[in-house]
Amino acid sequence: MALRSDVFCGSASSTEHADDSQWSAVAGVYSVDSMNNDWRMEIRRVLRGFHDLPDDWDSYGSSAPRRSTLGVVADFVNSLNPERISQPSTAPISGGGVQVCWERARVLDLHFLANGLIDVHIEAPDGELPTLNPHARGLNTLLFLADWVHDS
Repeated sequence: MALRSDVFCGSASSTEHADDSQWSAVAGVYSVDSMNNDWRMEIRRVLRGFHDLPDDWDSYGSSAPRRSTLGVVADFVNSLNPERISQPSTAPISGGGVQVCWERARVLDLHFLANGLIDVHIEAPDGELPTLNPHARGLNTLLFLADWVHDS
């Protein structure tokens, strides 16, 4: 996993090249009902909608998120405890990937890329970054980070 510091959920840098109508169309179609206690089912529905996006959905030539990428995101979402972890924002990203993001006192922004990599951006206003287990891999690390962002 790579740590990123240039783009995170809702940042101006992630949408600076897009006009508002383009993003509101995607956000409006794929918004999630935050009142649902087990929001995971709704996120899975949203992910199925991402697969139906046309090529060039962002007007920059991006393909829709790949089925394999959507499957990895769905597996991750299914592993989260909805009683402990709040609903993330979810969006397609250019290049056929998917963003899953929590903005709380801390920020966790995950970019599941079409090539199978996951970019991770974390932010903590107090500068206290999590101590990762060097032996933890993949899903366990992501679940640890989701817990960390909610411990703030």
